[in-house]
Amino acid sequence: MESRNCRKCEICGERKLPKSGLFLAKFPLDPDRCRLWVKATGNEDLVNVPIEKLHQLKYACGAHFVNEYFNAKGNRLVDTAVPTECLAKPPLSDDLLAEFPLHVKSYYDKKSAKKRTSE
Repeated sequence: MESRNCRKCEICGERKLPKSGLFLAKFPLDPDRCRLWVKATGNEDLVNVPIEKLHQLKYACGAHFVNEYFNAKGNRLVDTAVPTECLAKPPLSDDLLAEFPLHVKSYYDKKSAKKRTSE
């Protein structure tokens, strides 16, 4: 049985055990960027997963990002980061991603709430 604390990279399958130094980034909530991440995984099963679930449960490890995508400390990705390095499978076709993303309503609700509070 797999531990709840054990997360894995959706691209290469590398696992992060508690207290290991592996960098894992959550899939983004931004629909356009998340689409690029799903495309990079080469995993067709992720196409039909709601975007909120991708963000909550799926990760990509640092090995798939160029150094320019990390902040100065190397512990966070910049907002434009997309996995492009060491991809295990060929990227998914745009045809497969035609209906992606699913369930983005909450993303836009959060964004509009942020705008309202900043005005």
